[in-house]
Amino acid sequence: MTGSDKAGLAKRAAWRTSIAGALTNLTLTGVKGVGGWISGSQALIADAIHSLADLLTDLIAFVAIRLGRAEADESHPYGHGKFETFGTLLLSGFLLATALGLGWNLVSDLLAGKTARNLGTVALIAAGFSVVLNELLFRYALSQGRKADSSPIIANAWHHRADGLSSVAVLAGIVASLAGFAYGDQLAAAVVVLLLLRVTYRLGRDAFDELVEAAIDRQQQRAIAETIARTEGVRDCQTLRARRLAGEIVLDVHAKVDRLISVSEGHRIAELVEHRVLQKHADVTDVTVHIDPAGHAHDASRAAEAPTRDELEKFVESSVEAICPAAEIADIVLHFTGSEIEAELVLSDFPDDDAAKARLEEALTEDDAPFAAVRLLQKL
Repeated sequence: MTGSDKAGLAKRAAWRTSIAGALTNLTLTGVKGVGGWISGSQALIADAIHSLADLLTDLIAFVAIRLGRAEADESHPYGHGKFETFGTLLLSGFLLATALGLGWNLVSDLLAGKTARNLGTVALIAAGFSVVLNELLFRYALSQGRKADSSPIIANAWHHRADGLSSVAVLAGIVASLAGFAYGDQLAAAVVVLLLLRVTYRLGRDAFDELVEAAIDRQQQRAIAETIARTEGVRDCQTLRARRLAGEIVLDVHAKVDRLISVSEGHRIAELVEHRVLQKHADVTDVTVHIDPAGHAHDASRAAEAPTRDELEKFVESSVEAICPAAEIADIVLHFTGSEIEAELVLSDFPDDDAAKARLEEALTEDDAPFAAVRLLQKL
């Protein structure tokens, strides 16, 4: 599946779950509001207001998907994935607010010595209907989120589950009231708070890690590095940096290859590394491969101090002209290994004179010369 196909799937899933959530929460607002008004249940009325507020979270999830899955543009060359991550973090905040609100009400009721009263069957039916409908909405949104691989939709699904759990607390309190157990609703609320805090931590931690660009887990890094190291032409995976963006993995890789291969072969190996990684690791959507020659340690400051190609070409030309003026330089291939420079010189019209070749090699590799080794080749 291509990136555009995935983006389209996520947008369609976001639209479907947002519509389903809006209709469900609108229905629950009416049912719980009317049930709370008839039975006198303050918990049902508060839960009705909560369902009304959930319409906003559905809107947030949809907007986050629309922004996050948009194609990269001039102002956002790396895409808009952080919008989706931020939406997930914002939705986890709603879950946290729900947990803290339930916890605060629980503690307040316990300190005030409040107990549940007999609320009647109307409240029981309204609370039971709310639990069932929220659970159906949770399962639908979760399946859509997993199918589209969208963290905001999954986060919103867990928010629907939280709504269902809060309704379970209300239902438990009503059942306890009918059974004569005064503190049943407080006990159920305590369980709901703990569950919500656990879900909030899991979703919020993942979104926070994406925002601060934390590394992916070590086991997955090792699996990707092994795929790279087994690619034809790669001698070792020297450096691997991986982070998540909107649930997807973005890689920056340094692969070691034989130091004497051509630039075009090195580029082909990089393309092969990218293909293998994308093929074997479905979560990876972007791979940047940097080719390093074996035996060469990355050192930008040393590269800045080394002589340039123009300087080296001028040195070679002056040496060839001094020893064999009739010869022409057809090509110069340079190899950099650590602090040393090696060269392959392709010459035409160079005399078949071993003494002249020896003098040229000596001139190019003497102590004050830039080359550690030189190989002379005759152009055919």
